[in-house]
Amino acid sequence: MVIFGGTGFVGRHICAALNEDVTVVGRSRPHDLPMGAKFVAMDVARSGPESIAELLRAESPRTVVNAAGEVWGGDEERMVRSNVTLVEHLLAALAAVGGRIRLVHLGSVHEYGAIAQGTRIDEHTETVPASAYGRTKLQATNAVLDATRGGRVSGMVLRVSNVIGPGLSPVSLPGATTARLRAALGTGEPAVLTLVSRPEHRDFIDVRDLVAAVLAAGESAVEGVVNIARGESVDIRTMVDALVAISGVPTEIVTDGEPAWPVRGSDGRQRYDVTAARTLLGWTPRRNLEEMLRSLWEAALTAH
Repeated sequence: MVIFGGTGFVGRHICAALNEDVTVVGRSRPHDLPMGAKFVAMDVARSGPESIAELLRAESPRTVVNAAGEVWGGDEERMVRSNVTLVEHLLAALAAVGGRIRLVHLGSVHEYGAIAQGTRIDEHTETVPASAYGRTKLQATNAVLDATRGGRVSGMVLRVSNVIGPGLSPVSLPGATTARLRAALGTGEPAVLTLVSRPEHRDFIDVRDLVAAVLAAGESAVEGVVNIARGESVDIRTMVDALVAISGVPTEIVTDGEPAWPVRGSDGRQRYDVTAARTLLGWTPRRNLEEMLRSLWEAALTAH
């Protein structure tokens, strides 16, 4: 298996699960590359399809996973380059190599955009993304689906909800909360967390459950799009309170003013239907919110 974006948050967890049976593609070699894994340095967004095709011919993978892309916080130009151009180059390379290599592409539930409160979102829900991130991720998904319908790849898109796990970026709300709690630990001062006063809900997924979905999709012949989430809507205050309790760090929570991190509030009360993933991939989420938050906190305690 070849993992593009194998040095990122999700990519590292996929590579760790595969151990030595993986080729990791990224811009720079990670310090925690699994023993036996092969690393190839490449900026896929800036490399032409010919260079990517050469790599694929050399590795002869049965499955390619695209876990690369720009996350929240980048400007739109960077998002287009990392989320759209990269995928277009990868698809062109896969078509040039031929053989309908299996492609598992990590999309995002933010492709759906703003949804009416109380709606349970499945793969047939209209996609009207409300952000540059959502728009560029949807462009990439559509490119994969077009290539699949055209017979150039055997593609599966996993529309992934909000992932929690060790190594989570502080750009995310759980990651930022963890960083502030960790910084306050042992100082004798309380951590100060700022939340917006309006209700916000998210559907979270443990990174280990996401990895299981990626591996299941890689082994499957099913094509199309499936949601990967827990299928539960969690109030972010509930999530923050649970993380604070797990950490044991004295904390002051302020609910006035602007939050200390970006809150992706355009998507309403998120709750995603994962029936298709259960039916088509035999996948189901295993970890609850407490388990994923505990793994996040325990990893933060040992991080350098």
